[in-house]
Amino acid sequence: MDATSILAEALRIRTDIPDGLQRWQDFLEARFPETSSALERHVLDEYALYYRWMPESPHRDSPQAQPILLLAHYDVVPVEEDAWSVSPWSGEERQGYLYGRGALDDKLSHVAIMIAVESLLAEGHRPTRPVYLAFGGDEEIGGARGAARLAERFSAEGTRFACTLDEGAAVVRGMLPGLPGPSGLIGCAEKGLLNVAVVVHAAQGHAATPPRPDARHVIATVLRRLRSFPIDVPTATAAFIRALGRELSGPVGALLRAYPATAPLVHRVLAAQPATDAMLRTTSALTMLRGSSAPNVLPRDTVLTFNIRLVPGDSIEGVLERMRRALRGLPVEVKTIPEAGLNAAPPESPISGRYYDAIARAIRSAWGAIPVLPYLVTSTTDSRHYTSVSDVIYRFAPMEIGPEDLDGIHGVDERVAVSSIDKAVRFYRDFLIDAAESEIGTTHPERGIS
Repeated sequence: MDATSILAEALRIRTDIPDGLQRWQDFLEARFPETSSALERHVLDEYALYYRWMPESPHRDSPQAQPILLLAHYDVVPVEEDAWSVSPWSGEERQGYLYGRGALDDKLSHVAIMIAVESLLAEGHRPTRPVYLAFGGDEEIGGARGAARLAERFSAEGTRFACTLDEGAAVVRGMLPGLPGPSGLIGCAEKGLLNVAVVVHAAQGHAATPPRPDARHVIATVLRRLRSFPIDVPTATAAFIRALGRELSGPVGALLRAYPATAPLVHRVLAAQPATDAMLRTTSALTMLRGSSAPNVLPRDTVLTFNIRLVPGDSIEGVLERMRRALRGLPVEVKTIPEAGLNAAPPESPISGRYYDAIARAIRSAWGAIPVLPYLVTSTTDSRHYTSVSDVIYRFAPMEIGPEDLDGIHGVDERVAVSSIDKAVRFYRDFLIDAAESEIGTTHPERGIS
């Protein structure tokens, strides 16, 4: 199968609109006939569907035969078409890249999973444990109709997964200090999400006669007091620091390998960059500011909206209490915005073991002998909805990205390197062959597992 042409076709389907979600499901059924017929296909509605791939001789009474679950989502964020250099719905190939909304987030993963399963079926492969493929159509707005309902379905059926694999981390290039080449990052944890409104109360009136102090002085104080949260390093970040140290030589490598004994200096270095600072602590970002409805009217209330990402271990109530304590004495009110997203960080998953090692082997099978490190995903994924039905959850999307690619994710000219597409398919094929084996009497010395 020509993975590049299939992904290009997928990028031409607009899945930022409900009609496109149904078109996507129709595309899957038509383009992947073996998967749609050989696997059990269950469609909840346009926002959710899943496939169940059963072994020929399932060991239903054995705990070793727990199924594994692969996740992806097919919805995408809206597009400012005028800002793109190509049509975001064209799937156009240009200078080694395939352009289109969803190329990285998350149609590459979704299409690569489907191609991997379709090709394995064509070769007569069957897993020795059940495999589930679950796909949601509303991840970008929280996953309530997609992933959350799918997880509820699995829970009601009594299905529990040995391992779940979703998007999140990737193979990164030129983004880790001291490692200019590609490195695989496996997300063993992700941050929680909380949106908070800080309402600043002030006297309403005419802008020609502003009081002193007025709302702007309170707002400035709010921003100063909420500038940053204290460092609170989760297990995944500590493991990342030490693993990075093992890949580096010289004083920097020694410094990182000695962590946490060298914590003050390491934290100072990592805190200097936004991407690594976000791995050290709960973060808050001011994303919205709403005041008066007219330019010459003083607002009675000014609302500052903060998007907060919680490290594992931080509770929602604990964060809110910390904010209220920091703003004590000011004429403000702190409120959550539950409709915009609210969840603590899911539990962290092990940084070693059967499934972590299977992901690492599949990464190296596709990309060669590159470093593979555990990682804290600083955004949120659909996988958080599955914590009640999965023993471990990992987050890795098989794509290679550099600093120049980051602006395309949720931004302009989203694109994926054509060279990543076949590697993504190979990753999922190898992971499925490896991880979907039952532990009952299977040995594969060539992959070093038993």
